[in-house]
Amino acid sequence: MKKVDRDGRPGYTVELTPAGEAMAALWRGIHDRWPFLTASNFIIMPDHLHLLLIVDYHQVREFDILDWFQHFRREGKTWSRL
Repeated sequence: MKKVDRDGRPGYTVELTPAGEAMAALWRGIHDRWPFLTASNFIIMPDHLHLLLIVDYHQVREFDILDWFQHFRREGKTWSRL
């Protein structure tokens, strides 16, 4: 862990592994690829991530979050191998 300054406040952070960096990039780009999704807060843990995903069901009434998440997981595994 290294000490860093976040928004003028001292704090701690860790450096992400390449797999973690891949997941972070994928998460940050969600709205560009799926305009009906908004990626809100997230935190990447050593072997999983916590996230808040907001779905605009007015744009896509048939959206299935479980199917999408399986796709997201598969894509994340592919990105982490790059």
